[in-house]
Amino acid sequence: MSQISIETVLAKLNDTVDVSSAELKVYGLRFITKEGEKREVRCRKYTKSPRQSIAATDPRGRAFYNLQANGVLLVLDLDTDSPKSIKAAMIYGFLDHQSEVWLNVFH
Repeated sequence: MSQISIETVLAKLNDTVDVSSAELKVYGLRFITKEGEKREVRCRKYTKSPRQSIAATDPRGRAFYNLQANGVLLVLDLDTDSPKSIKAAMIYGFLDHQSEVWLNVFH
């Protein structure tokens, strides 16, 4: 099975829109939860809606979902339409946009 680095996976997750077609990019992630269960989600990077207000006094988002400090990223699970927080260290599989081949993630 082919491999991909975690750095490449995180860079691809940051690429949320296909500029040529204005289509949202959807990815697949396989990861291990904190309970030790293996999960698979169709997702994209979670971004705030333009209608959501930005509260400058609320430090929770910056503190908890800081990838550099805590290793946690926030994605939108498209099957349940809810945000999920995933530790980058627990990702072991990646499905690229418009691909059918799962890649092993190495750290």
